[in-house]
Amino acid sequence: MIAWFRKMSERAQRQNVERTIELLVRAAKEVDLELLHGRTPSEDGRRCLISMQRALLVDVVGPVPIDVLRKDYLEPILASDRFGEGEKLAVRHVFESAEKSGRRTGLEIVSWEEFKRRVLMGWSPRMGMSIYQALSFDCACGERHLFGQAAPLKELPGMRLVLSCPRLAANGTCVKVKGLFRIRLESEFGSVGD
Repeated sequence: MIAWFRKMSERAQRQNVERTIELLVRAAKEVDLELLHGRTPSEDGRRCLISMQRALLVDVVGPVPIDVLRKDYLEPILASDRFGEGEKLAVRHVFESAEKSGRRTGLEIVSWEEFKRRVLMGWSPRMGMSIYQALSFDCACGERHLFGQAAPLKELPGMRLVLSCPRLAANGTCVKVKGLFRIRLESEFGSVGD
């Protein structure tokens, strides 16, 4: 069941990435044409371009690792003669931003004592967690794991969970459940144990 859900999530993410890249390339092409003709791009054109870049930045965060998405989507665009420099730059900028900050944004590594202090007021997990099984999160160990592989240790206020690392149980990561229709896990802080 978990494998099926993960496969469906990956397929949905890939479809979203493909669709958004297509829209981003179109918007970048329009802005690029304005610049090539010596005109200032319209405000609507610039807004559309920025909006598509933000949408793609959201789409690349999911169960498919960013390096796989880069290989499958960005590298073919960069190698193709079908796309202009402006289009390539617009897409490359999103991937570079995602690689720099997207996956690990907000994951603060703290000492084991600080970690215990922050999760002290938590309680035993009571929320239904079956829908999170195929979601992935950034672990304090530096790897990305599936929620279903980690043991939920505590529940904290604000839809946050403390998860143990599947590789080394002494590592812990606090994740926040984000989103309503597109649920994702955002790692907030973690510790590599004693």
